[in-house]
Amino acid sequence: MCDNDESDCMKIKIPSYVNKIIDALNLHGFRAFVVGGCVRDSLLGIKPYDWDVTTNCPPEKTAEIFKRTKLTGAKHGTVLVFTNKYTVEVTSFRIDGDYSNGRHPDSVIFTDDLRQDLTRRDFTINALAYNDDDGIIDYFGGINDLNNRKIKCVNDADKRFTEDYLRILRAFRFAAKLNFEIEENTLKAALKYKSCLNEISAERIQKELDGILLHSNYEQLHFFLSEFSEILIPQLWKCKGITQKNEHHCYDVFEHIVHSVVNYTGDDLTVKLALLLHDTGKYNCKTITEDGIEQFKGHPDFSFDISVDVLANLNYPKVLRRNVQQLILFHHYIVRPNEIEMKKMLNKFGTLQTKRLLEVKTADIKSLDPKDEHMLWVREVEQCKKIVNKIIQQKQVFELKDLAINGADIKDNCIIASRKIGKLLKLLLDKVINNKCENEKEALLELAKKEIAKKRQRQMK
Repeated sequence: MCDNDESDCMKIKIPSYVNKIIDALNLHGFRAFVVGGCVRDSLLGIKPYDWDVTTNCPPEKTAEIFKRTKLTGAKHGTVLVFTNKYTVEVTSFRIDGDYSNGRHPDSVIFTDDLRQDLTRRDFTINALAYNDDDGIIDYFGGINDLNNRKIKCVNDADKRFTEDYLRILRAFRFAAKLNFEIEENTLKAALKYKSCLNEISAERIQKELDGILLHSNYEQLHFFLSEFSEILIPQLWKCKGITQKNEHHCYDVFEHIVHSVVNYTGDDLTVKLALLLHDTGKYNCKTITEDGIEQFKGHPDFSFDISVDVLANLNYPKVLRRNVQQLILFHHYIVRPNEIEMKKMLNKFGTLQTKRLLEVKTADIKSLDPKDEHMLWVREVEQCKKIVNKIIQQKQVFELKDLAINGADIKDNCIIASRKIGKLLKLLLDKVINNKCENEKEALLELAKKEIAKKRQRQMK
């Protein structure tokens, strides 16, 4: 970030297709600026995901000026302008009415005043506007907050959050993604209204939660989940203070879960969610031995059941739910760093889920008591990852589709009932995986005939 007096650093390179939209609006007598996240990210040296334009041109007039448009939110002043490759959202300056549904204003008044339009935005760092003629427009100290790495509401935090309670989660998502702190009064207001998140739809919560999980460091995530999991994921909140007095753990269940989530530094949401929920069942199954050792037998099954409810309540897609639940159920799956075992694992879970499961195991183990034994486990899992990559790169056989023969080959060359072919193919695959037969058509057919003959002999006895 540049300081305020470094005017050269405040130049933003607007893409030509966006500048053409601004120029067209200017030619028709209107003012136009790029606004919000694209300005924020440009000043931070981050490539903007998309570019939004704000203008004092009424939406109906915007739709007339450009050839290809769509009035997606004419009521709220939004027009989509289609260029050859991109779509740009062009929104008219407006003043919002009351937010009775906690999401959209009941009414809007279009205005010619840019300041009034920027006043309604959530955070100061998102209330910045820019064009090449006027430079940066910053009415609320957004540049200063960027320099100080602060998330701060525009004007009154209570008003901003009661307009749309989802902004509470957005504050934490931006803090996590940008590694900023939430300004004191903004944080107080966020905690004050946190119970109101119950009024927000699952789909909207899910999107913000994803960003928080993917980007938070330990302190950020621990604070967020400590404050908000009682509302968003009460099953996780119940894990707070559940001790784990045994040889493997130095954290309580809640702290172990948070450590495991941040110990996975990848960007696969399926892995993050599996780690978030993998031990939530422990509060249901804790037992204490006569020696005072605390155990959690069967907790993957309990955690699986909890994940079914949590992921459904948050309305995650069905495929993602199934994948997360499988990882939770098998997060104690024993792995051994050799090719045969890894091929069996690939056969059981598939390529992507095998890689995910190894990531879950790595993050989980790293979140135990950091003893030499556990670090040895981490090294073994890392070896497994290398072996898996080698198997895939060398195109070794671990799936039925990789066999040198198929059902038609067996049907043409062997005497066997059709209903038994699938089982025989699985047996042949097992032999190849265990290096007991080459993956060659003639060798597999010969083995198939021998297995059919052996079975017939057993049946005749």
